[in-house]
Amino acid sequence: MSDLVQPLQRLGGVTVVSDPLPRLAPVLRPPRAERGTLNLIAERASPENVATVWVRALGEDGRLLAREPLAFAAGKTSAEIGLTLPTELLNRLQRLEIEDAGTAGAVVLTDERWRRRPVGLVSGTGATGDQPLLSDLYYLERALNPFTEVRHGSLEDLLKRPLAVAVLADPGQLGKTVRQALENWIRAGGTAVRFAGPLLAKETGDDGDREGARDGAMDGGGPFLPVRLRQGDRVIGGAMSWSEPAKLASFEAASPFHGLAVPDDVTVKRQVLAQPALDLAEKTWARLDDGTPLVTGERRGKGWLVLVHTTANAQWSNLPLSGLFVDMLRRLVALSQGVVTKAAGPPLDPLSTLDGFGRLGPAIASARSIPAEAFGKARVSKTHPPGYYGSKTARRALNLSAGLTSPIPIGPLPSGVSRAEYGKTQEIDLRPGLLTLALVLALIDFAASLSLRGLLLFRPWAGPVTGLALAMMPGVAGVAWSGNHAGADSFALSNSLETRLAYVITGNSEVDNTSRAGLSGP
Repeated sequence: MSDLVQPLQRLGGVTVVSDPLPRLAPVLRPPRAERGTLNLIAERASPENVATVWVRALGEDGRLLAREPLAFAAGKTSAEIGLTLPTELLNRLQRLEIEDAGTAGAVVLTDERWRRRPVGLVSGTGATGDQPLLSDLYYLERALNPFTEVRHGSLEDLLKRPLAVAVLADPGQLGKTVRQALENWIRAGGTAVRFAGPLLAKETGDDGDREGARDGAMDGGGPFLPVRLRQGDRVIGGAMSWSEPAKLASFEAASPFHGLAVPDDVTVKRQVLAQPALDLAEKTWARLDDGTPLVTGERRGKGWLVLVHTTANAQWSNLPLSGLFVDMLRRLVALSQGVVTKAAGPPLDPLSTLDGFGRLGPAIASARSIPAEAFGKARVSKTHPPGYYGSKTARRALNLSAGLTSPIPIGPLPSGVSRAEYGKTQEIDLRPGLLTLALVLALIDFAASLSLRGLLLFRPWAGPVTGLALAMMPGVAGVAWSGNHAGADSFALSNSLETRLAYVITGNSEVDNTSRAGLSGP
């Protein structure tokens, strides 16, 4: 603080004016997206009192999507809240802000990292023509379409575009080039969900393919399966088995599916089996009631590799016919970190800038581009102000709070520096005093003119006249004062009887300009 104050003291007296500690605006950190919930953390400078602030979620058009309280406990400088939005609203989210804070540190702009996650579908069998109910893609499309963007094509083509999740419905063997591209994509942050089927069962049953598994193509160390599989598949409830089709067990606390209700009528009659291993339990996300894994997953770099041990259609299980199938896919999509794009690329040009009051407007002239590969580590500076960078179809948000340290109160000020707090301004009506002063000056001027002409002589009536004039002064002031209140009453009356249109300033210049133009007319 002294480094800032000392140069100013050379120019004259310095007074630091700020809000009192309880009113200092908190800092809102960029949220962490975990399983469909945005975890928000706010930090404040003063830990003494209990306080509650409101966090607002706003859409691209400035509309309010959600408003939640965030409570600071006594003695705590940070508070956290989980904001859960339906996917439809989450995809419209543009900014999160602390209500009435009026500062860029209390605003978080969002981008594709917190939005809709495109999902690519690949099937080894493809469409079945006149029998769509036998197709893997039929069930996957209907489960995913309501809450995400579904794309079709070969795996090679899908990986060329920004993609969050790749669903592989029993794709069969993949070429070496595609296999390497898929592995790189997963490690960069993508989530690959593979469903079993006849092709996968055949691969694990082939001697040649088992030889390839030992080379890392099919075991837990390969790019396509999170666990090693046994040979062939397991038939439950078939002609050669005395057992009934297996039901699903409840999801464990560590599973991404924890909390989902398991219907009693969901059964599995065929699956691929995982080889026993020391880490099989921690990789198992869903089990059958006999303990065998139904869904396994493994972390690969920044992404996930997931295997569903049954088919994506109703051939091996009636799971795709249930609502649980949709809920499980929602959780898997939410598990992804968002769109995975290439780190390298053209520089990201400034699109819009967030000013110090948290208002989003056009990019300022001093803003400069940020290299795409360096954006993840970029921090706000003079040439890189907070705001959006990139293009309108692929923009990235640079937030001020991401690079701020925890807020602390201003410490002791250097000698000679005074401190003041912001206060509410109050109007002082000077008209009564000024009118009284004008009347006094007029009387003095009148008396002086009479004296210069020798007309100011003592008269018997001079005393009473002077007293009368002095007695009228408070009356003049009172008239002025009452006139002021009468004017205020008249203003209130006229405004209450006349219809007026107004709009709320949102801080989004595009929205505010549209509102102003709509009310003003052509």
